[in-house]
Amino acid sequence: MNEVKLRETGLTLVSEANQIIINSPAKYSGAAKFLLDIKSGQKKVKDYFEDMKKKAHAAWKAVTEKESDILKPLGEAEQTIKRKMGEWDTLKEKERQAEQDRLQAKVDEAARKEQERLQKRSECLKTPELKEEARRQAEEVIAPIVHVESETPQEKGIVYKRKWKVKSIDKKALIKAAAEDINLQAYLLVAESRLNGLAAATEGQIVIPGVEFYEEKTIAAGGK
Repeated sequence: MNEVKLRETGLTLVSEANQIIINSPAKYSGAAKFLLDIKSGQKKVKDYFEDMKKKAHAAWKAVTEKESDILKPLGEAEQTIKRKMGEWDTLKEKERQAEQDRLQAKVDEAARKEQERLQKRSECLKTPELKEEARRQAEEVIAPIVHVESETPQEKGIVYKRKWKVKSIDKKALIKAAAEDINLQAYLLVAESRLNGLAAATEGQIVIPGVEFYEEKTIAAGGK
């Protein structure tokens, strides 16, 4: 049987399935036999393509293994350079931040002293208007925001991707918070597959608060 014949058989079975009406035990039995014919047809299709799939997979596997073998040293070189660049950038960022903090503290202190000077000056003035003007000038003294540029060059094609990640999780604290805040419940992962396994093992008889089990009935048919 060739591919064209298999396709024609499949289309014929679809047409026949659409025409079947089950309204009696005899019709049900006929449908059951027809279902086995469908399963048999599915097996023929799978058997037909099995050898082709194996050969295609073997060819794909051989190519991907060769590709991976050639790419491996390049990947090692990439990771080595990325690590060294990252270490240098981290070091320079610490130095940059330290210098920025030092300079910011310096201008903050200068602004504070200027405010004090104007405040003391206001105390020496005679008229309320002049005193108020001096106090206003003191309030307007604001230290500028200092920014120190990074020493890491902006190289074309090189981009640092920044990503925040979870460092640790206190499950009890998270569960307690989620019980009080419905918005946090989306971050609680329910192992539904494990619960389904538990339902199957106990036939749904186990009682777990907040979980409801049900029985799903499906039809399984074996090929001829």
